Amino acid sequence: MLFKQWRFLIIFACIIGAQACVLNAGKRPTNKYPSYRDTYKTEDVENVLKRYNFRCIYEDGKYFRCFNCTHHIAFILESKEMIFDGTKVFLTRPVVKNPRQNRFFVATVDVEKILKPLLEPEKIKKYLSNGGCIVIDAGHGGVAEGAKNSKLNLVEKRLTLNTARALQSALSKLGYKVFLTREGDVDLSLEQRGQWANKLKAQLFVSLHYNAAESTQARGIETFTYTFASHPSTDRTKALASDGSTEINNRFDVQNTYLAYCIQKSVTIRLGSIDRGVRRARFGVLRHIHCPAVLIECGFLSNDDEAKRIATNAYQEKLVNSIVKGIQRYGHNTIMRTAIMQPTQILKDFQNKKSSLPKRPLSKSQSNPNKQTL
Repeated sequence: MLFKQWRFLIIFACIIGAQACVLNAGKRPTNKYPSYRDTYKTEDVENVLKRYNFRCIYEDGKYFRCFNCTHHIAFILESKEMIFDGTKVFLTRPVVKNPRQNRFFVATVDVEKILKPLLEPEKIKKYLSNGGCIVIDAGHGGVAEGAKNSKLNLVEKRLTLNTARALQSALSKLGYKVFLTREGDVDLSLEQRGQWANKLKAQLFVSLHYNAAESTQARGIETFTYTFASHPSTDRTKALASDGSTEINNRFDVQNTYLAYCIQKSVTIRLGSIDRGVRRARFGVLRHIHCPAVLIECGFLSNDDEAKRIATNAYQEKLVNSIVKGIQRYGHNTIMRTAIMQPTQILKDFQNKKSSLPKRPLSKSQSNPNKQTL
């Protein structure tokens, strides 16, 4: 009797299983997390720059430079680095080469949101009026101390507040209405900083930080903007599925690029610091800002030599003045002339194989807990 009951159950289970197979026949298994295909358009660099009367010269098929009577641009094959009038700017995508045509290509997004703004700043709507509102964010605060140099007793949260106060004073003298996200040693969330700026209807937002890295040799200054939608940040080559979302601050991609360039150029020239370039990252403090916004890493506390400079009044004064000059240049399209070689000199150096090439970036700095990224 017991055997008959077990045989009945087995037969019943087989029938139910067969019915399930019939119902699912022809159905494809679904992938809950489909693979993300990273695709983007490119444009011929030389064709783009010919519209601005540029002439290009090539070296060993890997390096090429383009120049006209006003600008000098250097590119490197398979690299994001671009040197624009002596200042390093990272492209969104590496420069690629078509082997059949022996031509160099850059991403269309880099043409539209990096090259064009730098070549035609007068066409950019700046959003910054005379006497407009500027919000300065002193990074970290409270329990979030940021980078440290224990040997020199330097803490990022104190340095950023001191720099922010000096910058507020300097910009106020020019007629701007300047506010700080924090007046003392308080812990503010990234959202609170952005909400404060938006409540004040800021026309410009500048977040100040000091850097740190595992390597004590890392040094220099870098200026960040929020990453373009659907494209990778500077520390990555390929985009991820999570990069596809468009955030509020992406409305100001063009303005952000030019503002960051103006500040980076001004600061590195006046301080004589190593130029780590204009970069992009999905920093939480920039994500929801309703105006052009940048984050400046004003030097490395993990490098003792640079930290000693940072702690001096002379460095702080030059830093503040150079940021002010960069903002002024951004707002008024004034041209900061640098020692740009004339076309004949560029060709001469090229022929003699003596022209200097852009350097590779230094080791990547550690991320800061107060600058969350995706």
